[in-house]
Parts: sequence; C-alpha cells; structure tokens
Amino acid sequence: MIEKLTPDQIQLMTTVRDEWVAKFFSLFFNPVKARQLVQFCYRLANLPEPKIIILDSPMAVQLAANMINQSQVWDQVRAQVWAQVGDQVRAQVWAQVGDQVRAQVWDQVRDQVRDQVHAQVRDQVRDQKLVWYSWMDYADIPNYGWVAHYKYFQQIGCQVPPLFTQFCDLIQANIFCCVMFNGICFVSKPPIECPRDSNHKLHGTIQFGDGWKYLFDHGKGIGYLHISEIQDKTTPAGQIIFDIHPVKDSPILL
Repeated sequence: MIEKLTPDQIQLMTTVRDEWVAKFFSLFFNPVKARQLVQFCYRLANLPEPKIIILDSPMAVQLAANMINQSQVWDQVRAQVWAQVGDQVRAQVWAQVGDQVRAQVWDQVRDQVRDQVHAQVRDQVRDQKLVWYSWMDYADIPNYGWVAHYKYFQQIGCQVPPLFTQFCDLIQANIFCCVMFNGICFVSKPPIECPRDSNHKLHGTIQFGDGWKYLFDHGKGIGYLHISEIQDKTTPAGQIIFDIHPVKDSPILL
C-alpha cells in the first residue's frame, strides 16, 4: 500500500501530465490504432465488430450519423481499471495525483478543447435541423485524463490489469470523437490546427481537414464556417472577411 509519495514521485506527476497533454496537441492521428481501439471497445461490450468509417471532422461524423437510425452503444473499460488500482493507494495519495495529473490533463484537453468544440458542433447540428448524436467518451481524447492518472500509478509500481495496458496503447490513436452504433462506428480525426492562448484556452481558428472551422476568442466560442464560405473580398488591410454562423451583428475579421 502506497502511504506517501516521494519527491521523485511528486516530480513524475508533472512529467506524466505534460506527456499526455502533448499527445493530443501533436494532432497526430494513427488510423490503424483507431480501428483497433474501436474494435477493442466493441469486443469489451460483447458486440460484433463494426464497420469503421474515419472522417475528417466532428461535423462530418454528425452528418454521417444522421444517415442511419440506430441506438448507440456504451462501454465498460474505466470501471474495471479503477477497481484494481484504487485498492493499492491511500485516499489522500489518490486525491493528490488526481489534482495534479487527471484534473490538469482534463482541463487542457477535454474542458478547453474537446468540450468547447462539442458545443459549437452541437449548435451547428441544431441550426441545420439535424439530430444530434452524442459523442462516445470511450475511444477518444477525453480518456486522456483518467488514463494519465492510472498510467502514473503504473509507473510508480502499482499493478494494472492487462486490459488497461492495451487500452492505454490504443487510445493514443488520438481520435477526436466518435459515434458508435450497432454494426457501424463513425470516427473523427483531430483538427489540423488548434491554436491556444497563454492560459491554454482556445484562441483563433480550430480547423479540421475537410474545411470546417470553429472560431474562438480566449476560450469563448464565436461561431463556425466552412472554408467554401469565404467571401471573395478583403479589407484595405488585406484581411479576408468571413460570413460565420451563427450570424453576428457584424463580420469577424481573421
């Protein structure tokens, strides 16, 4: 039983945190691991392996999901890992690592990026009178927080089940979001650009590979547009004027 962390173990928390934050912001995508991860989740849920469609953006995933009408599926990974690791550490150590690793990775990856884009895409789907399909938090980047947490405990000597080791490897596919159905799963790649300010808040234009852009001002969502919607005109200063959605009182200069 781990009673108290050593100075080296305390320093390791920062290393693990920074490592997992950097994994997302590399914006690297591994399609082979992405497919293996989705298959892993379906097997764990005792479901047949699905057809996997990899798309360039969360909006593309929503458009594809609206073409079918099925119930979504769920997963069981985190509870199994928690049950084993949680018995090996004292509550105060658990809380200390949770504050320094899990919470901070979640803040930078899930809260500051994924959830912010989620809100923009949801508004976009509703603007277009489409059905919103929930993003499944079992094969994509929100897992980085709790995975980093348990990975830290593994590195200081706690035993973790083989299930976690396999999941930890596959989650690094860097899936931005996915929507899972019986027989088919739609996966979104991460953005190709993801600028932030000095406080790690989204600032500027997040852009996905298929042209969808989501605009942010120091963490506040402004609107969305597609690259095809750029007007063919510029300001005297050479800035391009965009029409963005939702419509604002005046155009935004980028």
